[in-house]
Amino acid sequence: MAAIPQPNRMSVEAYLELDRNDPDHRYEYHNGAISMMSGGSADHSIIKINLTTELKHLLRGSGCHVFDSDLRVQLSATRYVYPDAMVSCDPADWGRRDTALTPLVVFEVLSPSTQAYDLGRKADLYRACSTIEEIVLIHFDHAQIDLYRRAEKFWHFQSFKVGEEVPLTSLGITLAVDALYDEIEFQPDDAP
Repeated sequence: MAAIPQPNRMSVEAYLELDRNDPDHRYEYHNGAISMMSGGSADHSIIKINLTTELKHLLRGSGCHVFDSDLRVQLSATRYVYPDAMVSCDPADWGRRDTALTPLVVFEVLSPSTQAYDLGRKADLYRACSTIEEIVLIHFDHAQIDLYRRAEKFWHFQSFKVGEEVPLTSLGITLAVDALYDEIEFQPDDAP
């Protein structure tokens, strides 16, 4: 029987050097293994722009800042990821060059190539991070936003559709579902 090849392992320091010195790619790091992030579609990009624009407007003057997928997030000593967007209310994160340490809310725009990972392993990593209070998953193929909110011993789940608002209690704001899907035209099979 042939041995199954093991992926090359990399130190945190080597990962950070690779990620900083390759401006054309983004890599996530999980306990020594790296994975290159894939690009998104036009709709994925529009949803992300709508999201960060709305958050920037809603958070103005709040003491919290929104960051897009250019800022890496350290979830633990051996886990680094790139959420599609993230909010931090910790001033220590605002001046950081490339890595935030205290995300409060993370956002993922689901896509065909990342949906299983975002809903599975990545969501588990977010839930394990003690600073994250809310996880927002935005569907790409129909107008639906899923919210996971930390409770004492579990995560509370809610789903929101067209015409509804998503209450982000950790930030004291609400996001209109319609605003995030502005300029998105779903195929008839995908319509809400």
